[in-house]
Amino acid sequence: MKKKIFIILIFCFFSNNLFAQSKIVISLIINNQPITNIDILYEANYLTALNPGIQNLNKKEILSIAKESLIKEKIKEEELKKHFNLNEKNIHVENILKTIYSNLNFNNKEQLESYLSQFNISLKDLIYKINIEARWNELIFKNYSNKFEIDYKKIKENLKNQENKMTDSYLVSEILFNVENKSDLKNIYDKIKTNIKNNGFESAARIYSLSNSASSGGKVGWVNINNFSSTIAKEIKNLKIKQISKPISIPGGYLVLKIDDKKKEKTKLKNFDKELNKLVNEEKNRKLNQYSIIHYSKIKKNSEIIYEP
Repeated sequence: MKKKIFIILIFCFFSNNLFAQSKIVISLIINNQPITNIDILYEANYLTALNPGIQNLNKKEILSIAKESLIKEKIKEEELKKHFNLNEKNIHVENILKTIYSNLNFNNKEQLESYLSQFNISLKDLIYKINIEARWNELIFKNYSNKFEIDYKKIKENLKNQENKMTDSYLVSEILFNVENKSDLKNIYDKIKTNIKNNGFESAARIYSLSNSASSGGKVGWVNINNFSSTIAKEIKNLKIKQISKPISIPGGYLVLKIDDKKKEKTKLKNFDKELNKLVNEEKNRKLNQYSIIHYSKIKKNSEIIYEP
């Protein structure tokens, strides 16, 4: 019952306050493609549906986030149309869709569809948005996989050195973000910290993080200290449980980390190859995130974005 009331309140907030505008105006133009105030309001509804914690922000902040989200989507969409037919079925979409409705505590996509309808969002629109992100990851992997430079030998040696030794492991959550100018770093970091304080780390990750872990609230899982880079390991060791880090500079952006738990354990590897595979895939995902930010920043820099008054 509480969930229903919550949904109705959110919907009324956007319906009565945001959509109650008789005048449609162009808010910005992206590469000659006009984006109206209604497009931005629709995006705000979409973001609120998938990230309920966003309702705790004020209307101006929500619309600002929606605008930036829409810019990112339109720039990616235009680039992807050069390489893919975005209306074609994508085998990865169903898995992502399952993650989304599970995060919202639904059992199937029919329940998700019913929930979205209360925000005037169709399941078809959600699937199209998911497809953009899935195809984007495909494009990044295709263009940059030869530059991932995965040091298999080092990962394997680290794993061997961990076996039967007492080492520290950390339950980690992350927010990966980028800034166009270093002067904006403090401002963005302060916004993230405020959102974490008001709504929790998971909500902030879903709103601000560029990492693939954003859909799960930034959760990375248990990571052995030896599997972090030396820069990140140094920061991690100084954090207390539930504490968040200052922005850590990495190729392509900045990381904010939170330690959810910590344990000291003797590493026992029941299946060495399986564990090695897992670590290699995690490293590939880190590289994918980094090159995704780099590639997007390059395309955005070459895009024409006109903000209408």
